[in-house]
Amino acid sequence: MTDSTPQYQFHTSTTDAWHAMLKACSDAKKSIYLEEYILSPDTIGTAFVDVLSRKAQEGLTVKLLLDWYGCRDLKKSEQYQRLLDSGVQVHFFRPPKWDWLMKSPRLFPRDHRKLLILDDAITFVGGVCIYDNITHWRDTMVELSGSITEQFLHTFHRMWQKVEGDERDITANPSFETSSGFSVYANAPDSNENHFVDKLIDRIKSAKHSIKLTSPYFTPGEKLLPVMQDALSRNVKLEILLSNYSKYLPYVVGKMQCGRLIEHGAHIYYYEPTMLHLKMMIIDSEWSAIGSCNLDGLSIHHNQEVMLVSVYPEFTASLDKHFEVDKSSSVRFSYADWQARPVSQKIAGCVLLPFRHYL
Repeated sequence: MTDSTPQYQFHTSTTDAWHAMLKACSDAKKSIYLEEYILSPDTIGTAFVDVLSRKAQEGLTVKLLLDWYGCRDLKKSEQYQRLLDSGVQVHFFRPPKWDWLMKSPRLFPRDHRKLLILDDAITFVGGVCIYDNITHWRDTMVELSGSITEQFLHTFHRMWQKVEGDERDITANPSFETSSGFSVYANAPDSNENHFVDKLIDRIKSAKHSIKLTSPYFTPGEKLLPVMQDALSRNVKLEILLSNYSKYLPYVVGKMQCGRLIEHGAHIYYYEPTMLHLKMMIIDSEWSAIGSCNLDGLSIHHNQEVMLVSVYPEFTASLDKHFEVDKSSSVRFSYADWQARPVSQKIAGCVLLPFRHYL
């Protein structure tokens, strides 16, 4: 494989990311592959359906790999038929089946990845879904070009084969890494593949001076919580940036779990301006990751995820700057704040804690 340092740029809000993705789709010449958790038949979703349908009619190969649960509204809409009529190939990950009645829990796993690949040459990866209600959320899609695209193509085609029922032993994680300092780590827990979570835990275990974590949902269990506590015991500075507008269930459980970390020296912040949906990790200012994986039970134990991992100094330095800018718009959550949580939050946190693997 010929390797080169990828060219990249950051799109740091949902709106900016949508505009860049739509333009890239419009400019595509050969193929468009989109893997998404949510694509809704609303205004922004229709804009994507318009360009994808048009490009398919122009003769491009257009493949959509969509999570059934996240895209169930699209499946029931006229926009879905438009896609099919124009020649777009659409697969849904884990639509309902009768044998769900025999399994528990029936809703998991889900395909939570957000990935767009154009002409086998350009990739968008990050945390951005496609529906109107998340306009102007703080999130990021990284746009890359270069040989790293080959790794993203591997993860997309592997999932496509899985949905089509191909039982061949093809791992979700690419078996190669690049000398440019970028690589792809995919999670497919239903296939016993937890490549990114395992890599993140290894990096936290070996951290020497700093750990910076950003996640909208934070319900760490027995895999992640102990290694964070151990890092604090080694005097590693742990900073965690969370959203103050998260879903209620993971929000109250996350706040409950923050107490022990704060007691041991963690610095925890809640982002104020809007919903923070970014998933980003930086270790020792030399290793970084960004993509779709939250620090919650669903991402860690159940969902299909994909993350861009880098040891490229300039890339990691840029993410470090993003973290500091976001932190400047956040409020520190102290131990006194933790103790002063409303009684309703404390009760809800205790009741829901045993279910954190599904939050």
